[in-house]
Amino acid sequence: MEGTLPNSPQRRATPISNNIIAAIITGRLLYFIVRISSTYSPVTLVIAAFLYNDIIDL
Repeated sequence: MEGTLPNSPQRRATPISNNIIAAIITGRLLYFIVRISSTYSPVTLVIAAFLYNDIIDL
């Protein structure tokens, strides 16, 4: 069938490795938000708290 995509090596990644990658990305976002929070409003701390909860849920 022309509509089906071939199995690419990227699709064979395990969910665990995907969670690790997501944790690293959100961790960098957390670090960036924490650095910004020193100059901006405490709202960024609330956003960082939500991101931190997302890391725990992984």
